[in-house]
Amino acid sequence: MGYLTAKRNFTAADVYTYHGTTYDLNGADNKFHDFSIQFGGGPRLWFNNNFSIAPTVMGMYGHTENSFYPNGTVPPAVHTQTRQLGLVD
Repeated sequence: MGYLTAKRNFTAADVYTYHGTTYDLNGADNKFHDFSIQFGGGPRLWFNNNFSIAPTVMGMYGHTENSFYPNGTVPPAVHTQTRQLGLVD
């Protein structure tokens, strides 16, 4: 089982270009929340003292969220398009 929370703060060096216009992302941030769990098991079957097998059944579940918080200099139309493209949120 695992859980991860991460945050990326954008600096003045990070820019986004949209239709020839460059926007400064300074002050914006991205937040990531990840959760995963793996489970499984199975029996060990002994055929003799020298040979056994252990068939197993396993499953895994994972969930990730990605949120983008603009700093106010990114126009709402750009933020909406990045959401529609699946780049953030």
